Amino acid sequence: MLPERPHFGPLRPLRGSPPRVTVGIARPSGRGAVLKSPMGGGGIRRRILELLVDHDGATAPAVAAILGVTPDLARAHLGVLAAAGLLRAERVAGRTCYHRDEARIAEARDLFESGW
Repeated sequence: MLPERPHFGPLRPLRGSPPRVTVGIARPSGRGAVLKSPMGGGGIRRRILELLVDHDGATAPAVAAILGVTPDLARAHLGVLAAAGLLRAERVAGRTCYHRDEARIAEARDLFESGW
């Protein structure tokens, strides 16, 4: 008979601590978050970055409608891209609008092309 495993309950963030976004992100030498793979997220993140070239300032529901995904899924991927510094989030009239950060995108592209 196997011994009983201890049950510690569900993991919860500490009160007052910011949410941690770790999916597909690495923090190399304090330079901020950078995506491990441009294809992370099944290509949705790459498609979001391409979509925002023509739809700058789009909201999560607008991105979801264009890509044919749920708003929650779009919001999650937009959050990862924003946490990585590739997008800037701006609150306008109670909505979050997303803008590409061209300098950070170029920096990430250079890292991937150099074989980082």
